[in-house]
Amino acid sequence: MTIADFARVVKTVGLEGSRDFFDADFTGLNPGGGNRFLDGLVISPSKDRKAAYDKAREQLKNRQLAEVQTGKLGVDLSVDNHALRNQSRLTQTAMKHVAGRICINVGGVWIDEAFDAKMQVITVKAHSDAYFHLLERHPKLKEVFELGNHLVWVTPSNKALVIDTSEGREMLTDEEIDRLFIAKK
Repeated sequence: MTIADFARVVKTVGLEGSRDFFDADFTGLNPGGGNRFLDGLVISPSKDRKAAYDKAREQLKNRQLAEVQTGKLGVDLSVDNHALRNQSRLTQTAMKHVAGRICINVGGVWIDEAFDAKMQVITVKAHSDAYFHLLERHPKLKEVFELGNHLVWVTPSNKALVIDTSEGREMLTDEEIDRLFIAKK
């Protein structure tokens, strides 16, 4: 499965109408024949952490302080709080604000929140001539490309720029690049 196909499936199955991919049901989704993108080690801890904070918020809203301070929930919150206070370890971030957009990490693929499964897609092979030509013409893309080699980012022209290591265009003309950065009215 390509990055673009994976993003379409994720958007359709799990993110449609929701800003929170943790609520999505990705059971059985296994792109590329392996756990290339959707790795349980990435989603499970984040999903568990979010569930703990949601439960704590609900308990606090109901003024049940003891429920938040004891048991597994209390321990989980305490461990997270200790890690944050001491910065001995950082928790994984599932969302980043990049180049004026919010990108969500789903199993190692960064997907622009504005991506729509019906959007026109331009796939560029990572580290190809086209990849570096994009950076040359638009240096601000460096911030986007720093996310990694598996990403979907919505350009100002409202087209999805997909970076994939296994496939994609290896050459782009100046005109093709410029059209990606002309804001759609």
